[in-house]
Amino acid sequence: MTSKAKHGDKSKAVEPDSTREHEIRRRAFEIYLESGSEPGRDLEDWLQAERELTTDKSKKASDNEGAKENI
Repeated sequence: MTSKAKHGDKSKAVEPDSTREHEIRRRAFEIYLESGSEPGRDLEDWLQAERELTTDKSKKASDNEGAKENI
Protein backbone atom coordinates (compact mmCIF):
# COMPACT_ATOMS: atom_id res chain seq x y z
CA MET A 1 0.00 0.00 0.00
CA THR A 2 1.37 3.42 -0.93
CA SER A 3 0.23 6.96 -0.30
CA LYS A 4 0.48 9.85 -2.70
CA ALA A 5 2.47 12.98 -1.95
CA LYS A 6 0.09 15.76 -0.84
CA HIS A 7 1.93 18.71 -2.31
CA GLY A 8 2.60 19.12 -5.97
CA ASP A 9 3.36 16.00 -7.97
CA LYS A 10 0.75 13.38 -7.16
CA SER A 11 2.52 10.77 -9.28
CA LYS A 12 5.15 10.28 -6.57
CA ALA A 13 4.24 7.34 -4.36
CA VAL A 14 5.77 7.18 -0.91
CA GLU A 15 6.48 3.76 0.52
CA PRO A 16 4.97 3.65 4.01
CA ASP A 17 7.91 1.75 5.50
CA SER A 18 10.84 3.27 3.65
CA THR A 19 14.38 2.47 4.67
CA ARG A 20 14.64 5.78 6.52
CA GLU A 21 11.39 5.16 8.37
CA HIS A 22 12.60 1.68 9.28
CA GLU A 23 15.87 3.11 10.64
CA ILE A 24 13.98 5.70 12.70
CA ARG A 25 11.55 3.06 13.99
CA ARG A 26 14.46 0.79 15.01
CA ARG A 27 16.36 3.60 16.75
CA ALA A 28 13.22 4.88 18.50
CA PHE A 29 12.63 1.38 19.87
CA GLU A 30 16.25 1.24 21.09
CA ILE A 31 15.75 4.58 22.85
CA TYR A 32 12.53 3.24 24.38
CA LEU A 33 14.37 0.21 25.74
CA GLU A 34 17.34 2.28 26.95
CA SER A 35 15.00 4.57 28.90
CA GLY A 36 13.51 1.64 30.79
CA SER A 37 10.56 1.02 28.45
CA GLU A 38 8.79 4.07 29.83
CA PRO A 39 5.32 4.35 28.24
CA GLY A 40 3.97 7.60 26.82
CA ARG A 41 7.24 8.81 25.31
CA ASP A 42 6.76 7.42 21.80
CA LEU A 43 6.75 10.83 20.10
CA GLU A 44 9.79 12.05 22.02
CA ASP A 45 11.64 8.80 21.25
CA TRP A 46 10.72 9.08 17.55
CA LEU A 47 11.86 12.70 17.33
CA GLN A 48 15.11 11.92 19.14
CA ALA A 49 15.76 9.04 16.73
CA GLU A 50 15.11 11.36 13.76
CA ARG A 51 17.51 13.96 15.16
CA GLU A 52 20.22 11.39 15.82
CA LEU A 53 19.95 9.81 12.40
CA THR A 54 19.79 13.17 10.61
CA THR A 55 22.83 14.46 12.52
CA ASP A 56 24.67 11.19 11.87
CA LYS A 57 23.95 11.31 8.11
CA SER A 58 24.91 15.00 7.92
CA LYS A 59 28.19 14.31 9.71
CA LYS A 60 28.99 11.41 7.37
CA ALA A 61 28.22 13.56 4.33
CA SER A 62 30.46 16.37 5.54
CA ASP A 63 33.20 13.89 6.42
CA ASN A 64 32.97 12.45 2.90
CA GLU A 65 33.16 15.92 1.36
CA GLY A 66 36.26 16.69 3.43
CA ALA A 67 37.86 13.43 2.35
CA LYS A 68 37.20 14.23 -1.32
CA GLU A 69 38.84 17.64 -0.95
CA ASN A 70 41.98 16.01 0.44
CA ILE A 71 42.42 13.82 -2.64
